[in-house]
Amino acid sequence: MPTPPLPPYLGAAYYPEAWPEETIEQDIQRAKELGINCFRVAEFAWSRMERREGQYDFGWLHRVCDRLLEAGIAVMMCTPTPTPPAWLTRKYPEVLACSADGRPYGHGGRRHGCPTSPKFRELCRGIAGKMAEEFAKDPAVVSWQIDNEYGCHLSQCFCPNCLEGWCEWLRRRYGTLDALNEAWGTELWSQYYTDWEEIPQPVQAGAGHHPSLVHHYRWFMSDMYAEQCREQYEVLKAAGAVNVTTDGMPNPWHRLDYEEMYRDLDLVANNCYFPPSEYAGMIAECDWMRPVKDAPYYFTESAVGYTGGGSVGSLYLANPGSIRARGWFMMALGGEAVMYWLWRGHWSGQEMNHGCLIHQWGEPTPGSEEVAQLGSELEAASEFMRATRVPQSPVGIHFHTPSGWMLDYETQVPGFHYDTYWNRYFHKPLVEMNVMRDALFAGHSVAGYQLLFTPFMAWLPDETLSAVLDAVAQGMTWVVGPLTSIRSEHGTVYRDCALGALERALPFRVARRFPASGVDPRIIWADTCTQGTAGVWCDVLEPQGPKVKPLAVYESGPGAGEIGAVEISHGQGTIKVLGFLPSDPNDHWLHTVLWAAGVRPVCATTPGICVVPRVGEATHGWIAFDWKGEGGHAVLPEGGVDLLTGDPVPGVLSMERYGVAVVECPQ
Repeated sequence: MPTPPLPPYLGAAYYPEAWPEETIEQDIQRAKELGINCFRVAEFAWSRMERREGQYDFGWLHRVCDRLLEAGIAVMMCTPTPTPPAWLTRKYPEVLACSADGRPYGHGGRRHGCPTSPKFRELCRGIAGKMAEEFAKDPAVVSWQIDNEYGCHLSQCFCPNCLEGWCEWLRRRYGTLDALNEAWGTELWSQYYTDWEEIPQPVQAGAGHHPSLVHHYRWFMSDMYAEQCREQYEVLKAAGAVNVTTDGMPNPWHRLDYEEMYRDLDLVANNCYFPPSEYAGMIAECDWMRPVKDAPYYFTESAVGYTGGGSVGSLYLANPGSIRARGWFMMALGGEAVMYWLWRGHWSGQEMNHGCLIHQWGEPTPGSEEVAQLGSELEAASEFMRATRVPQSPVGIHFHTPSGWMLDYETQVPGFHYDTYWNRYFHKPLVEMNVMRDALFAGHSVAGYQLLFTPFMAWLPDETLSAVLDAVAQGMTWVVGPLTSIRSEHGTVYRDCALGALERALPFRVARRFPASGVDPRIIWADTCTQGTAGVWCDVLEPQGPKVKPLAVYESGPGAGEIGAVEISHGQGTIKVLGFLPSDPNDHWLHTVLWAAGVRPVCATTPGICVVPRVGEATHGWIAFDWKGEGGHAVLPEGGVDLLTGDPVPGVLSMERYGVAVVECPQ
């Protein structure tokens, strides 16, 4: 019996249900030419598998899997629950999600099923179970995807099911109405509730809803999608399915709590469509996926060019070399699969203009030649990729979706956006410096990191604070702030001090605060006597003991002459509390922090060149790539052989525009 190929996987989303069965032979031929060794199938094919309730037809899909296996192409099987069929929504209208004005969404697109509907969840478990019976042991199937992009197109529902589930979710969280009223401070504006059924969903409101209510409703909806996903996961695993995941998307779009979503899944998968000008953001996606699981991640969707069905703002041709480079850094930073949406362009229905690998008539599209190059290179380096992994980075950066929910609704200052500022001022500079970093959810262990950044974490969970302080006591450096610990888990401001548990745990206090907007105070760093600018928000800090010393002082603005940042000794480590967002020439402040914490770049490079260490039991090396498309050089810590060319690399590596090198070192 044939066996599926081993990773790394280069794949695409394949929709055989939309084509005559004989088309598969042409698809297989083209796939082999382009180096494709994995197809994602069935994610929207519910009506093809269950044409009428209880009448199943999996024969066509078995034939597809059998033929792909014979051709040496693996299968990622998907459950089709984002697109409930017409018979289902007609027979069970109670499953339909509702808009904020209370109107049910109609059949005709996707994501029209409500994630809290008991009937819809039952039907989703049913089709997932039937698929598991048919394909959990199929030798072609190497992984499973649950649903598709939870939260996409519909991140919140306001149907009666959700209203009932919302009230029950709040009961479980708070226990009593008195506790909720006290936590939310509902005496203001006559928000006080005397019955659970009085608590509204955040639909239309004259002057905006209570921030605690809005924050918790986002939390509730995120939990409901995670619960719905977990139910299918349990069904699939009970049948023996392997490598089960779901595909997310960058948080600016979906705003789901992926820490909760992926908690029980086997691996992490993500869809990313950033153009070359935003590749730093795509690297950030790699950096949060890598630490979540002790397993390589999948990129289940990207594109060879234009995206979004031809919508305005998404039409572009990729820069020459950028598709190949993107595939490589997705793999280099910890991936096992890079897939494209989609394989053969749709000839009907939604998104006919979306970028694809081959046209509807079977010819390759612009960009496919780079995919073919990537495929041959992955094959050449496959043993090295399977034998190595990315080691833990020296630097961690907290990323916290619940804080994003809070700051979405109350941005603190005009123009602030959590994800954008997180990337622009903390993550991207580290990428620019070629310093390896992990993006960490609040519950992730921080043990073993030399340096940890916690910016903009409006709500700092108690357990996170405790774990971080333990790591600092063992020698870690912690840079906390700005805008960290300014809210409680309820979305409220603390009444006893500005920064809640953070301020209670450490020997300093916030005396007063003011927005930097329109003032942009100058600051001076006490450790280097260099100048900079305070952005976004300004806290005036007062030391409360001998272990605290000034780190930065305001030179102008309402806090002139007063302290804006402090350094605190804690056990064997150091805490740097930032009362403002630092900005100075060439990120000098950040270089100083890294140097003091003992963190160094992976190696010396010119701007835009990243070098990723890869280690294994029997081999090690480096993967270098140019993500800016400017070319340059890297001075590798150790010489070796470039597996993509067979050429020796003595140490200095020259990189062409969007160049890539996979250097294996001698043992």
